[in-house]
Amino acid sequence: MNLSIILLSLVLFWSCTSKPKDTTNNNEQQVMPGISVIDAKPSISLALIDFKSSERKSISQKDKNKIKEIIIDYYMNECVVDSSEMYYKPSDAYFNTLRIIENDKTFYWIILKHQPTNLINSKILVLNTKTNQYYPQIIDFNLNALYSEENGQLIPSNLKEELNINTPEFEIIKSTNELMLKLSRLYHNGTANQLEIKTLEIKDNQIDTIQFIRKDIK
Repeated sequence: MNLSIILLSLVLFWSCTSKPKDTTNNNEQQVMPGISVIDAKPSISLALIDFKSSERKSISQKDKNKIKEIIIDYYMNECVVDSSEMYYKPSDAYFNTLRIIENDKTFYWIILKHQPTNLINSKILVLNTKTNQYYPQIIDFNLNALYSEENGQLIPSNLKEELNINTPEFEIIKSTNELMLKLSRLYHNGTANQLEIKTLEIKDNQIDTIQFIRKDIK
């Protein structure tokens, strides 16, 4: 992170409260961009998605509002808030949304940009279409070691290319009664590089982590 970003972060930190904010019915939702989605297959590598030319699909107002709520919550509680909006605003923390439909589950993969660093993060919202209810767990899926954003596209990081990481980041696995979601990412702590794989079981009313492993990448 360069010096200008560090100084900007410090200024904004001291000018804004660090207390998590209630984002329900927040007026900042009015400045959020329109939400549309790109339909994707159950096995996804973001490097293969053309975010500029892919067809956009509309979704229900209920789903739009829920996605906006997640974006606002991320901005208010995980970014350095610029209360003056002089340098950036809540909409700058949003990049795109992918929709993956499998059986009676709809997955919204919400791709985010941390402010002010622009590091790529994401959240996954799961909708049970049988009950039309969202799962209470919002899945956090950090992608900052794999991608950066440039001109409306996600660009593979130098580490992703140097380490030849081609594993799909998002993969749905069908079991007999339930769906499982496998999330793969690069874990980088400054010295070690590991492939982190988390497997989640999507049950009728909850999401459980059933496996979490990190493998060294040679």
